[in-house]
Parts: sequence; structure tokens; C-alpha cells
Amino acid sequence: MRVDGERIYIRVYDVSDAPAVTNAINSSAAELRVWLPWVGEKISLKYEEEFLRQAVEQMRESRAFSFAVFLKHTDELIGGVGTHPIDWANFKTEIGYWMSTAHSGKGYAVEACVLLLEFLFSELKLHRVVASAAEGNTASLRVIEKIGFAFEAVQREAFLIGSVWHNLRSYALLQDEYRAQRQSLYEKFLGGTRPKIRLA
Repeated sequence: MRVDGERIYIRVYDVSDAPAVTNAINSSAAELRVWLPWVGEKISLKYEEEFLRQAVEQMRESRAFSFAVFLKHTDELIGGVGTHPIDWANFKTEIGYWMSTAHSGKGYAVEACVLLLEFLFSELKLHRVVASAAEGNTASLRVIEKIGFAFEAVQREAFLIGSVWHNLRSYALLQDEYRAQRQSLYEKFLGGTRPKIRLA
């Protein structure tokens, strides 16, 4: 399963992606671990293989969907984007994303999130998608705000990194809100082209 954008595409993970994912995370660990507690000093290949096996199983059972982010012109893996477990009783989920340091600040995270939203709202027919980031994580907050999420609340000291508690800013996007702005998102971040979803 894959979704194509203007400069990148996202594809569901395969266990064979483990070496590329491990390399991308480890080469960016110093920057990523500031806001992502699961990034330690170094991610092992064995750890990543097990994570990807679980991700593939969750996808097969439609419990959660995790995608690798690739550059279209080189097929280089540059990050990841996906959902937390989906609440199918209420058709809602939360999304997360990360980008390798060498490719951060170039708008790829925004484009990847737009591709993910197209899949979640158009194919899975979800009603509500949530995104959260620590108050100090300005780069992640910019991504959330650029793609049209509405601010809802501050969760006080809801996020522990090391020994420090951080406030989380929570945002949400509803299906009808996404549909109202989707063409604008295409024009701003995808060169005006609608994402192409390939389910096979």
C-alpha cells in the first residue's frame, strides 16, 4: 500500500526496511531524542526488525497503519508517519511522524502528513484525527498547524522526557473539515495534484 505525493511517497513498512529505518534514526538520534523518548543512544537492527514485524501485523489487522517516507526521485527512506491504535468504535485515531535530520526543514513532514490524512479520511473513512506535540516542539507544532488542525487543549505535564514533564498541545481535524480544505492542501503542499493511493 502506497500514497504518492509531489516530492515523496509513503509506503506501509516491510520488515526488509529495518536496515534503512535503523540508519535513518541513528544518524538523527541526537535531534530526534529531544522530543521522542523512544529514541535512545542507538537503535539496534534487532529492535527495529521487531518493531516493523509488529507494525506489519497491526496493519494486516487494521489496528494501526505505519508508513515509511521516501523521496520519489531516489527512493531514499527519510522518515516515518503513521497512526496510533485506531478506535474503530468512534472512527478516530492520533497520528505521529518523524523525519531524518538531513531532510528536516524542507516541508517533507507536512507533505507526508497530507498523504496520510488523504488515506485516513478517504480510504478508512475516519471521522476524527488527533495530533499532539510538546509546547516546546515548535517544528512539530508548525506541521500540525499548517495542515489545518484546530487547537483544542493543553494537557498539563502529560509528556515525560527523561525526568522533565512537558505540557502537550492537542489538536484535531474532523472529516468534513478536511474535505473543505483538501484542495487547498493539495495546492499548497502537493503542487496542486491529488495524492494517488495504491492499495495493492
